[in-house]
Amino acid sequence: MVIITANRLIVNGLFEGNAQCDGVEVLAGGKFLGKVISKELMIEAKAEFEGESKIKRDNETPIKKEPLKDK
Repeated sequence: MVIITANRLIVNGLFEGNAQCDGVEVLAGGKFLGKVISKELMIEAKAEFEGESKIKRDNETPIKKEPLKDK
């Protein structure tokens, strides 16, 4: 599973994982599968979002990173 920490994340394809960002934007044709913690979440028409969304607070604890496992 991918974990992204960034100021801004723009999805214009497939993103599968967790994201903690100030802003997340899923563009038309984009697909977000996972959990997002963000101050701003924008999902355009024809975009897909499947998962969990939580508002990011200034004192938010970062998503815990787990070691990658071989498949």
